[in-house]
Amino acid sequence: MAVVVQYSFLAGFGVLFILTIINLVISRKTSVYQKEFAQATDNRMKVTNEVFNNIKFIKVNAWEEYFYDKLMARRTVEIDWLKKKMFSESFSTFFMWLAPKFILAATFGLFIAVGNGL
Repeated sequence: MAVVVQYSFLAGFGVLFILTIINLVISRKTSVYQKEFAQATDNRMKVTNEVFNNIKFIKVNAWEEYFYDKLMARRTVEIDWLKKKMFSESFSTFFMWLAPKFILAATFGLFIAVGNGL
C-alpha cells in the first residue's frame, strides 16, 4: 500500500510560491546592480582612456597623483557595485539550491504534524 501525502503537498507548494517571490525580488535587484555596475565600468574606462590619451601631458605637468586618485575613486565605485551584484547572485543561488530541501521539509513536516507517520 502506497503512502500518499494527502493535502500536505500544499505546504510544499506554499514554500515554492514564497521562494519564487523571493527569487523574483532578488533577480530584479541583481538586474539593477548589473546596470549600475556596467555604468560604473564605463565611467572608469572613460577616465582610463583619458589618462592613456593624455599621458605625456599628465607626466609633463606632474598630474599623476590627481588622475590616479580620480581613477581609483571610479574604481572603488565600480567594485562596490560588483560586490552588491555578486552578493545578490550568491543569495539567489543559495535559495535555488535549497528550494527542493525546503519544499520536502515543509511537505513532510506538515504530514507528520497532522498525525501521520512515515
